[in-house]
Amino acid sequence: MVQTHQTYHLEQLSDEDCWSVFANHACFSPKESTENMEVQKIGKEIVRKCKELPLAAQSLGGLLRCKRDIKDWNNILNSNIWENETKIIPALRISYHYLPPYLKRCFVYCSLYPKDYKFEKDDLILLWMAEDLLQPPQNGKTLEEVGDGYFNDLASRSFFQCSGSGNQYPHFVMHDLVHDLRHQRQR
Repeated sequence: MVQTHQTYHLEQLSDEDCWSVFANHACFSPKESTENMEVQKIGKEIVRKCKELPLAAQSLGGLLRCKRDIKDWNNILNSNIWENETKIIPALRISYHYLPPYLKRCFVYCSLYPKDYKFEKDDLILLWMAEDLLQPPQNGKTLEEVGDGYFNDLASRSFFQCSGSGNQYPHFVMHDLVHDLRHQRQR
């Protein structure tokens, strides 16, 4: 016997909800300084370009989390990547473009994994270590801590998403669109 399931059609987020996702990932502080208000104004223009897609808002919010210089925000807003016609969301391409080289290497390494492959954070970090993809530790950190920082940076930019728990450790997966971006970057 075949069971049928009801289909749910999800609509895109409203501009306000998309802004909430972006602002949460960008870690806006509640203080209303003049500079903070200007950055928020630019952020809202960036969100409009995300076309109400939560993954795009998450990714760019994560990218801009540590950047409070208005020039950096304007560079994202005015990037010509927004104009390129491709099936990859421009916001994801911008997030990849602005990754530091050491994170790009680790991200591209994930091309070993097929689409929807679930992996554990610690296993991936050990593979990065074995392939010598991590920069030498500084300030008393271990190589594992460096890898943990890299993983957390990529996860905060929505390149990796939690996909539930395995035995006792959470599993992660790359979103389909991020997977497509990864393969486009390899060409």
